[in-house]
Amino acid sequence: MQVARLIAVTLAAGLLLAATRSAKLPLSATSSIEGRSLFAERDGQRIHIWEKTASDWAAKPSAERRAVVFVHGATYSGRPDFDLNIRDYSVMESFAKAGWASFAVDAQGYGASDDPVGDNWCRARDAAKDLHAAIETICDLRGVESVSLLGWSWGVQVAGEYAQAHPDRVDKLVLQGGTFRDKYEIPAPSERFRRNSAEGAASDFVEGCFEADVVERYVQACLEHDPASPNGLWFDFMQDSDQVLQPAKLPMPTLLILGERESSPERIADLSAFLAESAATHKRLLILPGGGHAILLEKPHLLWQREIKRFFGESWDESH
Repeated sequence: MQVARLIAVTLAAGLLLAATRSAKLPLSATSSIEGRSLFAERDGQRIHIWEKTASDWAAKPSAERRAVVFVHGATYSGRPDFDLNIRDYSVMESFAKAGWASFAVDAQGYGASDDPVGDNWCRARDAAKDLHAAIETICDLRGVESVSLLGWSWGVQVAGEYAQAHPDRVDKLVLQGGTFRDKYEIPAPSERFRRNSAEGAASDFVEGCFEADVVERYVQACLEHDPASPNGLWFDFMQDSDQVLQPAKLPMPTLLILGERESSPERIADLSAFLAESAATHKRLLILPGGGHAILLEKPHLLWQREIKRFFGESWDESH
């Protein structure tokens, strides 16, 4: 498949205005959205799940019940990344208002989950097992057979590893701003955790692409929920051959998405090659303007929200 066919659309900045007008959907007069903590268990360890869902979601007909699960990156947990409490920046709130049961899962060592112990340093393969326990809990709780799944940054590896092991549980897959085939020659970490800083939390935002108070709120939330983070990702960066995602094992509709300020011809070629090898019938590479790695928390966030909802909400005629 040619690169031109894989890149479904590079969105023009003018679409941001349309997204701003259409992103908020009204709740019914009797519906409200509240957050709550749930816990799954794996090998005696608690896995935290943060939920934002409309109070009348369970009243929907079974065929209309949709659930979405968000997977955080290597440093900060689900609530700072996907439920930032400032204006319309909460991804989970936006999805809940649009009709999804919305969940963010914290791998061990992140957020309110228990810390990893023993041989578990919270590598991607460990976090994928945590995700499995969480999604089984979510499916049982909400009575759904599968979920839409989004992984951001290191969460691309986690969500991808889970999806290729449990394709029946993933109806659609979005991989946001991650790497797939990179390998680095770095020393193995000697400490299980590393301390986080305000400078580190703000480092992914691109100058000119963000609102200052949003970054301030994000930094505050990151340090509140994740003053330290597991070092398992460094083992992932030295990844073994079995750590590389295998696109031939990803049959579900798949969207790869980047902010234009983190894209390059080499990276686009790499992602295009990944999609070319994918088993998915429906696959797409999308480059969004006006932001970088943290585009979901930058000025084009409503455009980002709209495009993710559009992909998760799409249906296709399998005869084509």
